[in-house]
Amino acid sequence: MLPKSAIPVVTTRFVTAKVRVEDEETMQRSLFTLTDSQGLLTDSEEIFFRVPAGQLKLRLAHPGKDIGTLISSSCQQINRQLAYKLNIWEVRISEVSTGSNQLRHTLALALEELAILRKKRRTFTLGHAAHIHLDTVEGLGSFLDIEINPTADDDTTEKMFIRAENLLRRLNIANSALIPHSYLELYLRERDKCDDESDDTAFSDGSAPSLRSRITTF
Repeated sequence: MLPKSAIPVVTTRFVTAKVRVEDEETMQRSLFTLTDSQGLLTDSEEIFFRVPAGQLKLRLAHPGKDIGTLISSSCQQINRQLAYKLNIWEVRISEVSTGSNQLRHTLALALEELAILRKKRRTFTLGHAAHIHLDTVEGLGSFLDIEINPTADDDTTEKMFIRAENLLRRLNIANSALIPHSYLELYLRERDKCDDESDDTAFSDGSAPSLRSRITTF
């Protein structure tokens, strides 16, 4: 018999919707009114590792302390009228009560550290299954990240989509404002764009290679 893991693993799934927030104070007031709470404020540092599929990150919710959360996740996008901008995430979560810094070092021996994201998050809850995160991500800006969890083991994805759509309407968020990308994807896009701009400025004589010449086919 194989030994049980020393780190308990919890598997869950949820539907998410994300939108960029231009006026954080106005959004906070809307969330205060909707949830009748001021939310829970947390700071985190998330270290992402390069993996062949999905995402793997170590979240340090209390930077400076030796505790954290190891999160492995995969995303599925559904071809539906609105759902192409809503994501279904399946997540495996392991709480690391001690030794998170050593775990980071061990992971880095085998996996490349892909990105480090620092985030301030204010979390509001609506009922038992809706979490609304008002996030400020360093280098990316402010976002509203809505998380709809199943209310029962037999809860269907379609029901979660309907609850997400209803919540978006209550917050007056238009479908066109939704962002179908994770924070990691947004960060990598910004980094690649900055790298491209840096490459172009290196050609002072105007001989920068065209986009077509920079595309490699395999």
